[in-house]
Amino acid sequence: MVETAARVLRRDGIAAAGVASLMAEAGLTNGAFYAHFDSKEALVAEAIVTALGETRAVMAERIRNAAPGRSLDAVIDFYLDPRHVTHPERGCAVAALGPELARRPESTRAMVDKAIGEYIATIAGALADGHPNSLAVAGAVFASMVGTIQLARASRPARVPSILTAGAAAARKIGQVSMT
Repeated sequence: MVETAARVLRRDGIAAAGVASLMAEAGLTNGAFYAHFDSKEALVAEAIVTALGETRAVMAERIRNAAPGRSLDAVIDFYLDPRHVTHPERGCAVAALGPELARRPESTRAMVDKAIGEYIATIAGALADGHPNSLAVAGAVFASMVGTIQLARASRPARVPSILTAGAAAARKIGQVSMT
C-alpha cells in the first residue's frame, strides 16, 4: 500500500490522489486503508518518506560503485537522468511534489524534512573527503538538481537535454564550492 502510494503520489500529485484511487491502484479496498492509517495525511507522510528512502538507497549504491573521485558525478548522473524527467513516479519525491510538500501539515513536513536531511547526508558522502561544510554544499547541490528536474519537466521535450546538461554543470560546480 505504501509503495503504491509513493509511486502514485509522485506521478499524480498529492491533491489529485484520493484514498479510493490509491487503494484501487494497490488492489485493495478503502476498508484496508483505514485498518492501517488514520488519515490520508498519515499515508502521504509515510509514502513520501518511503519514496525518498528508495531513491536515496539507489543513490548510495551509485556512490559505493563509483570510480575513485567520481562519486559526485555518479550522484549527478543518476539524479539528472532524462528518465527522471519522464518518470516522476520512480524519482525523487521532492522534485515531483516540492510545492505540495510545502503546504502539508507540520507533522508531515517534519517527517519529510528528516528524510531530506538523510538524502542530503548521502549526497555529502559523495563530496571529496574533508570537504568543508559538506552538508551545506550537499544541500545546495540537491537544491540545484531538484530545480533542474522541475524546470525540465515544465519545458518542451526539445529543451530537456540542454537543461539537464546545464543543471549537471551547475551541480558539479556547486560541489566544488567551499561554503564558509
